[in-house]
Amino acid sequence: MANQSLIEYYAEYPAEALEAGDEGRVHVSHIVNKAGLVEEGSVAFTQCSGCDTEALRLAQIARYAPGMQRDEIVCVDMSLVFEFVLSDTSVVVLGG
Repeated sequence: MANQSLIEYYAEYPAEALEAGDEGRVHVSHIVNKAGLVEEGSVAFTQCSGCDTEALRLAQIARYAPGMQRDEIVCVDMSLVFEFVLSDTSVVVLGG
């Protein structure tokens, strides 16, 4: 799992979504490279289109332990789910 507290610390509710009253979940698919860093992120599903850019930015903050397969470090397909909650303008990482 990505460093949830780090991501939530840097999360900002998008002004565009706030003004429009948008909230909901955004699923971000991405590849974790051999160094444990996120690359090639894309929005797989969204309930809050004004939140897509922020969800992609937050996914880039995530850090992972590199994937292992048969004692070799490998790239891994992952996903993160972000929930944007309007009532307290928070962003919660729900996991993948």
